[in-house]
Amino acid sequence: MSDINVKLGEKEFKIGPLTIRQQRDLRVSDATVPKDDGAGGWTNIYDLCIKTIAIAIREDHPGMSEEDLWKLQTSEEQIAEARSQILVHAGFRTPDHPTIAEPRATVAAEQLPNRELI
Repeated sequence: MSDINVKLGEKEFKIGPLTIRQQRDLRVSDATVPKDDGAGGWTNIYDLCIKTIAIAIREDHPGMSEEDLWKLQTSEEQIAEARSQILVHAGFRTPDHPTIAEPRATVAAEQLPNRELI
């Protein structure tokens, strides 16, 4: 997995290969569906984008917190582009369709011998 560079305002963040924890946290974040917050879901969409970026940069930029990201001056386009780049980098999207989720693999309960479903 090669590195990517994500730009937010005047800051550029180099993101290297993702750890297993980052992969898991990004998958959970990617599966989150924004709920109606009374503002058409926009508050939750911003929260989701910033959380995705924070997860992706935390290993390579430990001094940059999620709260620090909120203080950056950037555009909606850069925020959305950063999230798309990260999800492609994680393998959850394709470069041709960075905003469309790839089908997730599912396993039927009967295919899991000797395992209990939680």
